[in-house]
Amino acid sequence: MALILPKYIDTLFADLKQYGLRGNSALWEQLKVALKESEQAFTAQGLIEWVHSYAHHAISQAIIAELSAGQVNSMNQRVLSEYGYHARIEPKDKQQDIKQNGATDWLSDFVETLLTNHDTENDIYVEAFNQGGMSGGGFSLSCWKQDMLPELKLRCYQLEAGLQFREKNAIENLLFIGDVHGQPEKLDALLTHSSWDKDDTKLVFVGDLIDNAPESGVDHLALLNQVKSYVDNNQAYCLLGNHEFNAIGWLLQNDDGSYCRDRSNPGNIKQHQLFLEQIGEGSAEHYKWIEWFKSLPLFLNFGDITAIHACWHLPSLAKLRPYLNEDNSLKSEHWVEAFDKDHELYQLIEILLKGPEIQLPEGQFFLDKNAIERFDIRVAWWKHEYSVGSYQELAVVPSSQRHLIPNVPLARGSRKYNIAPIFPVVIGHYTLDPSPFPEALSEQVVCVDFNAAKQAHPLVGFFVNCDSWWDSPSELTECGGFVCVNEIHAATLVNEGVGCMLSACLTPSGHLVKSKQFEQEVAEALLIRWDPIGIYDPDDDDQELADEYGAYEAAVNQLAQSKDLNKLAAYLFLVERHVIGIEREGAERECAKIAHYLVDSWQSYLSRQVQDDFF
Repeated sequence: MALILPKYIDTLFADLKQYGLRGNSALWEQLKVALKESEQAFTAQGLIEWVHSYAHHAISQAIIAELSAGQVNSMNQRVLSEYGYHARIEPKDKQQDIKQNGATDWLSDFVETLLTNHDTENDIYVEAFNQGGMSGGGFSLSCWKQDMLPELKLRCYQLEAGLQFREKNAIENLLFIGDVHGQPEKLDALLTHSSWDKDDTKLVFVGDLIDNAPESGVDHLALLNQVKSYVDNNQAYCLLGNHEFNAIGWLLQNDDGSYCRDRSNPGNIKQHQLFLEQIGEGSAEHYKWIEWFKSLPLFLNFGDITAIHACWHLPSLAKLRPYLNEDNSLKSEHWVEAFDKDHELYQLIEILLKGPEIQLPEGQFFLDKNAIERFDIRVAWWKHEYSVGSYQELAVVPSSQRHLIPNVPLARGSRKYNIAPIFPVVIGHYTLDPSPFPEALSEQVVCVDFNAAKQAHPLVGFFVNCDSWWDSPSELTECGGFVCVNEIHAATLVNEGVGCMLSACLTPSGHLVKSKQFEQEVAEALLIRWDPIGIYDPDDDDQELADEYGAYEAAVNQLAQSKDLNKLAAYLFLVERHVIGIEREGAERECAKIAHYLVDSWQSYLSRQVQDDFF
């Protein structure tokens, strides 16, 4: 069974939007600290039970302390009075009993009622949760039961489900692949470039396998057969994209015989025409692929990282759950409802597979690239809610069109979709501007759709080792994971440039003296005094280690003889940082010290030679 390890606690207890009172936020922080200190691994249910027990104990002990002292906070006295217990007039012998015996059965039952009965919405006071401020140790029971605990449960069960899926399928490495749009040659090129190991790394297609302009290289059948074979052989997963969803609607009929997707709309026809031509509209092949599309999951959860075609919106995903099979595909009986604009399911699909939209203020609109008036904008849900203040900042449009969006302040509620996922999410769909240096959309969200549908643009992937993070799973979204054909490797670019600079440092300047004695001094200085790798051990006479820095001895010898202190120090630092790949504190100082030592040693050597010649 996959367990929730201590390293996940910080993420599970990431900040909430609201806490009610200061005592609620204090408890949240205390739970995080106490769970980490316990160093236990939990099931989701076990963690929730531990949290409940902690809260129950803390509140019980606070009330016991007040009753024992005969000084009950007014907030608690009011709640106790509602349950028929008048703390201020309790006989002294009862207070003495509480001092001696702790919580009585009634008190334990009373606190349990406070924490579990949703009809109880009082605020109470808990001294242990008092961190100062206006509300001090005030604790909102309604906020705890209606907001905080449900959110924690949602996070825990999401994580557990993902970890169990990973464990069951022995998943460690994942290569997420952007929207392919019927181009098998681009997929082959990406897999070859990334050196995909079928036994080590699972592919994850983020959807939109189909539909494209009638250009060379588009072969829907070849692409679909290739992807399906990977899925059937347990080498890949494939998500449902909005284009597959639309393809289902094109063929699916309502009870009255009409088609679920409007076949009279010129835009719908143009978008889907090439697929229909290549697959054979209405053929057995057509029906076969539509059935396969209907079997695809709407999202994938790998625990440390998740994937969905367009938007990870936890409230919508929670509402979607009753409509899904265990593998996150849509139940067959709900497909017609998914295309009914008056049905809840339609709205959920629009958000998750096509991206959430909001309406512009009355009277505001913009012209899209086809000169059509648009009164709604698709929103950048991955942006932090406090980082966007206008419709222009929130809109998802090509950079060339951003100035067309009204630059007016956002109305109240416009940021309702800007809920940062606690675990990283990989998406496609958004047709980002191609770049030689692709970047994540945020700390938590990576998009792999860089407009590969266009013939000139390569397909982009994103590689993830699920266990490779240490402090936060957001480390998984770092830009080093992007892969594409003809990509620019920043490290290679820099290292090659450093190599050129190092070669330039070694331009001959004067006569190089051959001296076995000084060559030995250089070798010893690099091993004993410089030693950025930290391999030198005075008690270990390993001759192989003595040659560890042999590749740099000739260059250092030449630079020392040139007496160019600056170049020698820079050479040592560049080799250490960019050739050997070591980053150590105080490296500049250490390199300067060694450079000074060797230049000084060479000058001393020359002085000795002069003296020897004189005598």
